[in-house]
Amino acid sequence: MGLIKNFIIAYDDNMLEGGVDEGTSPDDEIDRDSPNVDDNGISTDSSVTQAVIDDIKEALGLDANKPLGIGFKSKYQGFVYDDVNDVSVPKDIDAEDYLRSKGFKFIYFPEDITQDPGAFGPKIVEQFKNMMATIGYININKTVGIQKDAEYYKGIQKLMEFSMNNGGQFSYVQALKILHTATLAGQAPVQQYQMDTAEMDELVDDYLGKAEARKGSPLTKNEKDYISRQLNAKLGDFSSSMSNLQPASTARIEYDEVSGTATTIPGQDAEQPDVEGLQEDLSDVVDEFAEPREELARQADLESDAATRFARTMGSLSAAESDRVNR
Repeated sequence: MGLIKNFIIAYDDNMLEGGVDEGTSPDDEIDRDSPNVDDNGISTDSSVTQAVIDDIKEALGLDANKPLGIGFKSKYQGFVYDDVNDVSVPKDIDAEDYLRSKGFKFIYFPEDITQDPGAFGPKIVEQFKNMMATIGYININKTVGIQKDAEYYKGIQKLMEFSMNNGGQFSYVQALKILHTATLAGQAPVQQYQMDTAEMDELVDDYLGKAEARKGSPLTKNEKDYISRQLNAKLGDFSSSMSNLQPASTARIEYDEVSGTATTIPGQDAEQPDVEGLQEDLSDVVDEFAEPREELARQADLESDAATRFARTMGSLSAAESDRVNR
């Protein structure tokens, strides 16, 4: 049986009566004055915990005698040898005994969902919730801090089902580690991109062409060297900035042991490189080279126009004088 078979039951968001609270904040997440909450903010009321799992069982139609997972039965038919009649006769075998005979090392029933997971301390709950959110087994925005609520137990159930559906060869805790590692390995790594020499040379050539077009004549060697140095400096700064981009992050829960509060930290999109800023920087280099020359050319044109007009005016005056009428 394949190791990574991700059998996931589809849960209705509103499957539990009243739904699940959205989000959390340090102020309203835990009633610390309640007699049923310990110093760590964990509910100690067993009836509350049992009510949660009872609701899950009822909503999903879980059979307390049937192992978690797909296709398992509460009883299996086997055969025992009747030495009196010298025949094999059928006999019902409990699911746990039958599955252990088939090599299952870990077998989980609905009652196991709240056994060990219900006794975990706040830091373990924090880690479990964050890891289950990473693998998509819970929605971090539908669970409250470090509380062992319906969303938390639904995630635990999925981990136990994953173990069972893969032959019970690893515990639900090991299942979480396996899935978490596989998920992280499958995520695209942060792109630590550095521009190579060919890409930088291509951009430099492109903007040298723009500078030459603005000048209106071939660039001299000194002009090319000057513009190339400026362009390469801008490209070097941009390439270095790529290594400082922040990767995307998923929403997570952070538990503060000193204050005893847990806060949901929202996820962030990956920071994108400022390509438009790079284009502006490279264009500025061309502008700094071309604009003074363009201004000189404009002034020369104005002076040329003024000289032309002056010459025309003087020519007109000369013509007028030569055309004077003698009196």
